[in-house]
Amino acid sequence: MQAACASVLAAVLMVGIVYSLDCYTCLGQLKAAKCLTVTTCKDEEQFCMTNLTSMNRIPTADLVAQFMKFLKIPKKGVPAVDKVLKGKLFITKKCVTKCAASSVPHMSLSCCNTTLCNKES
Repeated sequence: MQAACASVLAAVLMVGIVYSLDCYTCLGQLKAAKCLTVTTCKDEEQFCMTNLTSMNRIPTADLVAQFMKFLKIPKKGVPAVDKVLKGKLFITKKCVTKCAASSVPHMSLSCCNTTLCNKES
């Protein structure tokens, strides 16, 4: 009888446990190897997001500002904008509450919702 009660109690307690999502995160990196920091997302953040932006031309300050605003990246988190960025990928990975995968010229946004699912860039 005690074993049955213990099993029921354990099952009830396990139902109440919520596991947070873990995602790889980085802001404005030029190398995927720098995007291996594991972050435990907040409870409301249910997706891992990866954004790849191709700088096929020298980006203007306005273009970079638009990407930063869209991705909610603080200005201090972005590498220097100069000719070095031309032809490079600008990589951002983070936890998000909503995510709609998309692909537009020079930018790809992908989402997933399992732990550490956004390793590949």
